[in-house]
Amino acid sequence: MAVTLTGDIGAQVSAQLTNTLELSTGSIKLLAGANTNSWTIAAGTGANQADLAFVDQRTLAASTGESLDLNGGGLTDPYGQTLVFAKLKAIYFSAAAANGDTMSFGGVSNHVPVFGAVADFIYVRAGGMFLWTAPDATGIAVSAGTGDLIRVLNNNSGAAATYDIILIGTSA
Repeated sequence: MAVTLTGDIGAQVSAQLTNTLELSTGSIKLLAGANTNSWTIAAGTGANQADLAFVDQRTLAASTGESLDLNGGGLTDPYGQTLVFAKLKAIYFSAAAANGDTMSFGGVSNHVPVFGAVADFIYVRAGGMFLWTAPDATGIAVSAGTGDLIRVLNNNSGAAATYDIILIGTSA
């Protein structure tokens, strides 16, 4: 079965900053990213292209973690095909609002080098999200055994935590 990947990834902040003054109300519209910070994904393995996507909602027991292996054959796409990433081009991570505490993801021994050191993590509060993209041809290299893991931790010692994750990349 030939699976192709196309789509769009983008980020936008739109907010209104209002201040009640003595005789009037001042308002400023804050807008960033609209129509400029987006990536239209074409099928393939070059610049602005991707051919692999891992999409899942997962739950971790209290105070536990897991390592997602991007190159060791442990991940599958929604059609059950084994994914072996050569390059990582996007990460979307969202912590469920009901989690009650932070979740973290990032470095571990043999981590994907989008993270600095083994102890570097991104902390995402309950109800929060994180989005990272690298749409160029280079992306971030994923290397079996030396740079292919993303560690996810439930920092809540009293309850399970749920998260959504999307990893997009290329097979070559």
